[in-house]
Amino acid sequence: MKISDIENASPEALAPLLLATLQRLGQLGRNGAVALARLVEEDDADVEEAVEWLADIAAGSLRECSVCRRLRLRAGSQSERMAGKRVSRPA
Repeated sequence: MKISDIENASPEALAPLLLATLQRLGQLGRNGAVALARLVEEDDADVEEAVEWLADIAAGSLRECSVCRRLRLRAGSQSERMAGKRVSRPA
C-alpha cells in the first residue's frame, strides 16, 4: 500500500499494515519512537484519538460494549465543553 492510498483505505485494509508498523516500531524501541515523535505535531487531535484507541487495544478492553461506552462518554464530554465547562476524562 502506498502512503497516498492510506487516506481512502478501509479499516480491514489498513489494520494489517498498522499492526506491522506498530510491531516494527516496538522492535526499533526508543529510536523509532523519537523518529515518530519528530513528525507528530503538538495537539494533533487525530494522533491523540489514535493513541486512546491503541491504549484500549493494549489493555484488552476494546469490546463492542466499551466502544459504545466510549462514544457516549465522548458525546457527553463534548456537550459539556460546548457549555463552557472544563471536563476531565475518566481513566
